[in-house]
Amino acid sequence: MKKVLLISIPVIATTILSKRMADAAKAQQLDIELTILAESEGLARINEFDVLLLPPYLRYLLNRRKNLGAKRELVVKVIDSVPFGNLDGEAVLKIITDAA
Repeated sequence: MKKVLLISIPVIATTILSKRMADAAKAQQLDIELTILAESEGLARINEFDVLLLPPYLRYLLNRRKNLGAKRELVVKVIDSVPFGNLDGEAVLKIITDAA
């Protein structure tokens, strides 16, 4: 199972996106566990995850998070603004599967 952390400001759009990602993973028979946490809680639990996703509005954190990922095998990716804005769970899921 691949454990994915989506760092986000809790908003309804992120909840909808995560539901669509879960639906797409189920349809593709992928074993992925998605967790959405605020930045501070996510950093405290970072060692529990294999992939860290950042929404486009937190892109500025990428270099800081990549340094964190260099300490262990943590994949760090930024979700493009188009799939994020369109709440395209399948496209965001592809970011995770391509990173594997």
